[in-house]
Amino acid sequence: MEFNLIQTKESTYTIKVCDGEKSFFLASYFYPKKEAQITLEKIHFKKEQLVFLGLGNFYLIIETLKTYPNKNVFVVEPFKEVYNLVNNVFPLNEFSNLSVLCSQDIEEIKNFLTNLGDFEFIPNTQYISNFSLAREIHDYVKNYLSNLQINKNTFAKFGKIWFRNLVSSFRNITKARGVKELFGKFRDLTFAVVGAGPSLDRDIDIIKLHRNKMVIVSSDTAFPVLVKHDIIPDIVITVDSQWKNFIYIIEGIQNSMFRLTKNITDQTYEVSLKTITQNLKKFSPSETLFVSDVSYSSIIYEFIDLKNIFLFDAPFPMWEFMKKKVGEKGEVLVGGSVVCSAIDLSFKLGASEVLLFGNDLSYTDGKIYCKHNYFEKEFKTRDNFLERYDPTVVISQYPVFLKPSKSNNLVLTDLRMMTFKKWIEDYFHKNNSKIYDCTYRGVKLDLMRDFDFSKLSDKSDLIKNIKTTLLENYKPITGHQKIYADFEKELQEKIILLQKSRNNVYKVINILESDIFLKVCFEMVLQRILVSNYTEEDFLKAIPSALDYIVKIFKFSLSIS
Repeated sequence: MEFNLIQTKESTYTIKVCDGEKSFFLASYFYPKKEAQITLEKIHFKKEQLVFLGLGNFYLIIETLKTYPNKNVFVVEPFKEVYNLVNNVFPLNEFSNLSVLCSQDIEEIKNFLTNLGDFEFIPNTQYISNFSLAREIHDYVKNYLSNLQINKNTFAKFGKIWFRNLVSSFRNITKARGVKELFGKFRDLTFAVVGAGPSLDRDIDIIKLHRNKMVIVSSDTAFPVLVKHDIIPDIVITVDSQWKNFIYIIEGIQNSMFRLTKNITDQTYEVSLKTITQNLKKFSPSETLFVSDVSYSSIIYEFIDLKNIFLFDAPFPMWEFMKKKVGEKGEVLVGGSVVCSAIDLSFKLGASEVLLFGNDLSYTDGKIYCKHNYFEKEFKTRDNFLERYDPTVVISQYPVFLKPSKSNNLVLTDLRMMTFKKWIEDYFHKNNSKIYDCTYRGVKLDLMRDFDFSKLSDKSDLIKNIKTTLLENYKPITGHQKIYADFEKELQEKIILLQKSRNNVYKVINILESDIFLKVCFEMVLQRILVSNYTEEDFLKAIPSALDYIVKIFKFSLSIS
């Protein structure tokens, strides 16, 4: 492949590429500078960092540097020859706000881009059309920025919830064990990770048949469904911090109570609502370990015994601050679905292989969930003559599209589920993990298939002994009472400090500059503002209400301690 600098009709330059019998230009052959200026007039860059794929359209990059001298411009150029040609015309080191990575190492490129955080991406279409590495970089960036936006939206939606949960749960967080105490405890066992997709209706029979041969890790959504089929999972993982998400756990506990009653009496399922209400808080499913992140709703501690709870670290600054007081709990990867986190958890616990059930990642047969799922039942209870429950109406609220299924037909899915699909496939390839797609239907995944169930043997006694040992060895963190007493005192001081500054926004800002804890608290509560294109006026207006909310949560936390 040859790269040559060609003079154009307007006495500027462009780069011509000759690849065998094929040749093409990396920018306009006629008026590259003029076209770059016209293009730039149509673009309005909103972010502070810009990333160009390729130096080929170098006039566009040069014009951008001149037009936006305060923005940081980065270029990823796969070819040293292109870099040298451009550098001979425009010495690139003359631009203080320009950085160029010249590399064909995809991992180096990924690390470079990831370390930048957020940015606007400007790809050169000629690179994407003609260079496979450029296409790989483009696809990576597209997925990376999509995930970043999802994370931003998540922070905007859940910032206040995470703050509330962390503060109000801190007493129990100091006493609860970390998930790292589970790591490696179930070594060389087969794990079944169970989601609540439509295929679980069929998968449940296989799970029941081999239940005693596998460690069952259930998503929170699948928990009540498994229990309803007399399958008590060994582990339940939950990652959604909204209190309403705990409904899944409540229903699972309720179904466990029905199951106990069914085994004790001949009057199957004769448990009144009053009895459930009276006994729900007293009942803790002793056979199951519950794994959640530290920012989960404090309601979990009212219903689940502390010895059954194992927490993992949360990926935001406020927990980094609080972690210094109680120590780390252990990492479980988040950012995908609860099934994604369950896969990572399983391998950290020692799984030799993971089998996926109920993980459709699609609206299989026009359904959203499997039968007996809480939210589908909720939809049905609102069903009436005028407004009939129709899953397709709910599905149509999302931008859906068709993708190949396991049976080589097409199945409806959406961008969110495709993000989860890519997460699982990337995890599978990157870690060389044994992940088998055992889900009956749904989107076709690039994973291992056709698992041989005949090779499994009964491991129920071994699994039970591991869990029993873990539960019997529960001890609260040493010094947890002092840790929380110091935290209480700190909250009381913060309340006084904030209330004195309530009517002076600039005084509050000065406090935040010197008080790291309050700063991260405000950052979480103000996430909806901070991830938007806010003005200084928007920010100043939001501070008083954020202050009131923080004081309210601090007081609430002290009232329940």
